[in-house]
Amino acid sequence: MTAKKTAKKIRRWKFLRDGLKSNFDGYQWVIGEWQKTECLGLCQGFNCSRRIIDAMNYVQGEILAEVEVKGQHFDGDDKSTHEGMRIIHAWHWKKADSVALSIFAAEMVLGNFEKVYPDDDRPRKAIEAARNYLDSPTEKNRSAAEAAARSAVPVAWSARSAWYASESAWYAAWAAAWAATGSVVSAVRSAAESVKAAARSSARSSALDKIETWLLNHIEQMEKWK
Repeated sequence: MTAKKTAKKIRRWKFLRDGLKSNFDGYQWVIGEWQKTECLGLCQGFNCSRRIIDAMNYVQGEILAEVEVKGQHFDGDDKSTHEGMRIIHAWHWKKADSVALSIFAAEMVLGNFEKVYPDDDRPRKAIEAARNYLDSPTEKNRSAAEAAARSAVPVAWSARSAWYASESAWYAAWAAAWAATGSVVSAVRSAAESVKAAARSSARSSALDKIETWLLNHIEQMEKWK
């Protein structure tokens, strides 16, 4: 892989941990300040992704950051590594954001499951439980979402390694309900898994494009980092 250099402004995305710190080494970022490091190869420098969903798959964090990069860099399929980077915008990524994303991804593919299993309403109930929690994040609704997720565990886990559309749709529904049950980080992980399942259940590029558009629009509802 050959290093590249560019002078034009390039914007990318990355997820950070609480406090605006890198997940891997705890590197402290300050919005607007350029940082420079050695860029020796892919993953050996400052990492980011062209799409938000790709960044989420690498780091499950509490902060979504839009970054500007410059200098020497290495490009991979879903991430790139750069010599220079600065954070230009940042938002708090909360559990509610993960639940909302998971619901969107699961609803994209729910029909795939119901075509094969029209009498099984557990995925739909899991999505409804996640939505109830999103509308009213009470302990009662969180417990209901956990119960709905657990009811889907047997098939959901087998679906992790399956490529059948119906099983992937079931897994997306399970992830939507499970996103409501734990910490922010576990919710982000569930959201990422629901997106993967949605992509498996349909034309991958089309599904990811729809999810990325949803994410870009959703930023307007998120709390900015101050």
